[in-house]
Amino acid sequence: MSDADLIRKYEPVLCFHPDEAYLPENARRMVMEAVRYEKSSGRKLNRAFDPNMGFRERSVHLGRLKDKNKWSLVLPESDLRDVTTTVGGNKRHGLTAVKQAMRTRYGNRQVAATAAGSTPLYHARVVRKVDVQTAPYRGRYAIIQYYFFYIYNDSANQHQGDWDSSIEVCVPKGGGDVYVFYHQHHTSWLTKMLPPGHGSSLDGWITNWASRQNGAKWADKDELGEAYAFGTHPLAFVANGAHPTPGTSFFVIDLGTIADWFGDRYIPFNMDERSWGVTVGPSALKADVVARAPDVPGATAPEYIAWEKPKILDKQAWLTYGGLWGQRVPEYNGWGGSRGPRTKDMWKAKKDVPKRFEEDSEKRSGRYNRTNIPRSKILFNSHVLM
Repeated sequence: MSDADLIRKYEPVLCFHPDEAYLPENARRMVMEAVRYEKSSGRKLNRAFDPNMGFRERSVHLGRLKDKNKWSLVLPESDLRDVTTTVGGNKRHGLTAVKQAMRTRYGNRQVAATAAGSTPLYHARVVRKVDVQTAPYRGRYAIIQYYFFYIYNDSANQHQGDWDSSIEVCVPKGGGDVYVFYHQHHTSWLTKMLPPGHGSSLDGWITNWASRQNGAKWADKDELGEAYAFGTHPLAFVANGAHPTPGTSFFVIDLGTIADWFGDRYIPFNMDERSWGVTVGPSALKADVVARAPDVPGATAPEYIAWEKPKILDKQAWLTYGGLWGQRVPEYNGWGGSRGPRTKDMWKAKKDVPKRFEEDSEKRSGRYNRTNIPRSKILFNSHVLM
């Protein structure tokens, strides 16, 4: 099977909160929308893009900026260093003003009456001949990596450019169990995909996850968490505004007092509120997904949008760009743009995937040191510690 066919066979189904303003889209949009790129180490440079540069020319230019410690792309209209937005020459201050301005300019869902529309799209690649030696996962896999780009993050923290969530599907050579890694920032969770025809209802799967969370010894069970799938397409709920993409159902992170992180930028922490307002997935699944949505507490038939044809990452001239996709905000951790796919550990799949399988085996066998793992991570995804 070709890489393109393998990518489409396992492309995921993503469920978004009703208030979500940003769906995954073509990174081309930020390449074209960015007004300048900055160099912040040594002598500060602030270089504006020539507005007449086309996408190919900009992409090639960015691809030459490989130093990850220097460069950052910058969108117009928001400055998160002093929390201001400037629209039509009028400057406004505050998180609410910035959030509203960015939604109006860049939101690609019809949340606000003036939000721009665009077609949801993911970026992907396939890495073949990945050998895993750890039992019970031992075998050779094709690893399908799905990267989701959001032009803005407007949850507890705000930042331009969001590459911080992705999904990997691990398909064994010759058949057998398919595994799914769900990624958020620097954390990943391993699940086993429920096979086609498994007969498990969506509400049954949700109930099963809830019982694991609430059970007296759920964190010590030795079975692997299950990724719900529509046929061969894994399901994920996307947290509102911040876009982590876990395969668990309705778990809530408790990360403590957010005022401790952002001082006078205190705002309620609801980034992990999950609900079902819009679904993005393969066009052929629309009827099936919409029919099962009422199984989710509080959900009705969701709006369904089909994926556009994906972009193959290895063909993108901007791929070797090493800087931030978004403004650098050194004053506050988590407010700067994220880095692109090639800078992430998972990009080196032949080394990274076997390592993560081995780590998961250690966690579930009891050999893993749990002492310093925060309870927030345990609550978020129970099978991390099984």
